[in-house]
Amino acid sequence: MDRYRFLSGDFDGDGWPDLAAANKGSNGVSIFLNSGTGTFLTQPEVAVASMPNSLAAADFDGDGDLDLITTEYFLDKIVLLENVQMFCGDANDDGAINILDITYLLNYLYHSGPAPSDLPNADADGNGAVNILDVTYLINYLYKSGPEPSC
Repeated sequence: MDRYRFLSGDFDGDGWPDLAAANKGSNGVSIFLNSGTGTFLTQPEVAVASMPNSLAAADFDGDGDLDLITTEYFLDKIVLLENVQMFCGDANDDGAINILDITYLLNYLYHSGPAPSDLPNADADGNGAVNILDVTYLINYLYKSGPEPSC
């Protein structure tokens, strides 16, 4: 296990190497997911308490996916950033794509409900925006044998 301020690993389990960076200036860790098309998609930065100094990646919790640890410069401690697999189209993050995701999106879009914790995975049609088209896409996928979500 090597320690770096930057490292690569397949953090989303899609077979493409992704990137992680320890950001001392913002007290966070950034993940850049490989789209498979030569570009990287920025994910929301994960805040840590004090200047992340280095990173290491391994399956620290034994669940089969790649996790990260970072050292905190001023606090002399290690922080585990456990990998939680998200599914494209799973707007409510319950590990399944179902009617609850459609309801969650409608509530978010039209009733001031909470935003999906991972907006890119709520973009079921992959057009770069979360909107009514994602609701329609999920209905088509679940009930009309339409194509799988393509975030």
